[in-house]
Amino acid sequence: MALDEEIPTEEDDKTKPKFRQIDKRAGHMIQQWNAMLQEEFRSMSDNGRQKIGTKRERDIGEDEEEGDPKPASKKAKAKATKTSMSQGLEGVDVNGIKELVENDKLGKYTIADLKAWLRGKGLSEVGKKKELVERVEEWVENH
Repeated sequence: MALDEEIPTEEDDKTKPKFRQIDKRAGHMIQQWNAMLQEEFRSMSDNGRQKIGTKRERDIGEDEEEGDPKPASKKAKAKATKTSMSQGLEGVDVNGIKELVENDKLGKYTIADLKAWLRGKGLSEVGKKKELVERVEEWVENH
């Protein structure tokens, strides 16, 4: 308006997809892909006539009998392996800690183990796991 030029009525938006060009170039491929996916879905649903989302019966293991309760959950097993690994952190000497730092193995220990180790060295045990690991690494650099 300041230069006596007309104001454009519609701006050309470069972010809008050009559907006609897309359909012209790849429309037939998209339709073929859609047909293949539908055929694959039909063949999967026809095989065995399985319902989606149904539970299968639990297999009975060698150590179990039919009347036994369910085995321990995965969380309990994972917790057991973590505690067995973490018991050794407090007993690890300086060279062992240096080796753990060099091989980036400190992250495998639990937060409680890292805090206990830091507490034993008289260092602050506040923060997230990453910060605790960094504090241990810093201690190793200084000693």
